[in-house]
Amino acid sequence: MKEQTLKRHCDHDRSSVGSSRSPTNSFALRQLTEGHIMTTPSEPYTVLIVEDNVELLDILSRALRRIGHFNVVGASDGVTGLEQYYVVHPNCMVIDVKMPGLDGYQLVRALRGDPTTAATPLIILTAMTQDKERFAGLAAGADLYLLKPITPQDLAAAIHRAILISEQERQHQLQTLADDETPSY
Repeated sequence: MKEQTLKRHCDHDRSSVGSSRSPTNSFALRQLTEGHIMTTPSEPYTVLIVEDNVELLDILSRALRRIGHFNVVGASDGVTGLEQYYVVHPNCMVIDVKMPGLDGYQLVRALRGDPTTAATPLIILTAMTQDKERFAGLAAGADLYLLKPITPQDLAAAIHRAILISEQERQHQLQTLADDETPSY
């Protein structure tokens, strides 16, 4: 049961870890087109990317801007990301896990714990591939858990999907995780 829940929430396939189009990332793309119609917003979405690798932050920011319909703001650590949230009020956040100071899990929990930020779509984008890490990210409140590397198109699709996730779906996902036993390590 525990393994099925993790598979259902993470769409995990160890054989493709590290590929640029892993099932985890393609899953976001499939979910976007199954059951939701993607429309182009009249105003660009503001996306806050919190990533301590400045080079990767720059690459992702430029790629999303090039795709279009995204205003991208970057932060190089969790504390700055939290501060930037209150300045830019993003439509979605993309958050790395391993960062100095406030890590990605702590940032997600802080955002979910504040009623003014709790409904913000949150995506964890990380190289951490183990089931316990995925579980921790989803249990902290992330809407999606994606693996690096990722194509800009898959990231854009995941952002759209996270924005389309309703508060009811978000609560259902968290309740499902809470109802299952914590995975054994």
